Amino acid sequence: MFSKLGIFLLVSGFIAWLLGGISGFVKGELDFTDLTLSTLSEEIAASAVDMFSSQTIQDLLYTIFYEINLGALLAGAGVFFLVISMCVKEH
Repeated sequence: MFSKLGIFLLVSGFIAWLLGGISGFVKGELDFTDLTLSTLSEEIAASAVDMFSSQTIQDLLYTIFYEINLGALLAGAGVFFLVISMCVKEH
């Protein structure tokens, strides 16, 4: 289960990175170069960052939602789940 999810996230991250690269060359209406989680839903990102009172957690969530590219975030999550799948025995 975790390995399938990891592979899916890696492929999704690669596709998002590829779309960002293509839109960097082609100056069209759709801009995938600055795609982050906050561009998908600003309200959810703002409420998730403001949910915690600790400044360290708020800074971490701000970085995840506003600064990390979506392709890199998906690829990182994919690698995380692939590592988990190597450690967990599936039934």
